[in-house]
Amino acid sequence: GASGAICALWGLLARIDPEGGPDKALWSPHALRVTRDFAISNAILVLLINGLAAAAGAQGGIAWEGHLGGYLFGILLGPLFLPRRPPPPPMGPWGPRL
Repeated sequence: GASGAICALWGLLARIDPEGGPDKALWSPHALRVTRDFAISNAILVLLINGLAAAAGAQGGIAWEGHLGGYLFGILLGPLFLPRRPPPPPMGPWGPRL
């Protein structure tokens, strides 16, 4: 539930420029780096929690499918939910016209 939504926000952050520029392309170095970090941290978390649960003889663990689905939703469809940025002001001979 909530962890899938957090992963969706993580995926959306992979597409947003941290400095306020235009949105990042899906295959940009920034998006690929964030995706790699997500995959590594999620794999460690799932293996650790599910391994501890199995060692204790418990059933269940972490539903990694929900995390992956949330991340894919955020990175692929998240930018569609962002408000459109206004275009930059037109440039005059001495700078932007206000």
